[in-house]
Order: sequence, then C-alpha cells, then structure tokens
Amino acid sequence: MTYLEVDNLSKRFGKTPVFQDIHFQIAEGELVTLLG
Repeated sequence: MTYLEVDNLSKRFGKTPVFQDIHFQIAEGELVTLLG
C-alpha cells in the first residue's frame, strides 16, 4: 500500500533549478531519509 506518492516535483531558488521532475513512492512502514 502506498503511503506517499510524489510525481513531477520541482524546486527552484529564483531562476536556479535545484531539482526537477522527481518521482517516488513510499510504502506504508518504510523509513526514508532525504539528504541534500
């Protein structure tokens, strides 16, 4: 079962793209860490 789904996520600071077109799914019970 999908707990969280992200589709087509993008982020910019002003005109500078940080990331674009991010897709991921997190299942129920999964532990996920995002490092930047």
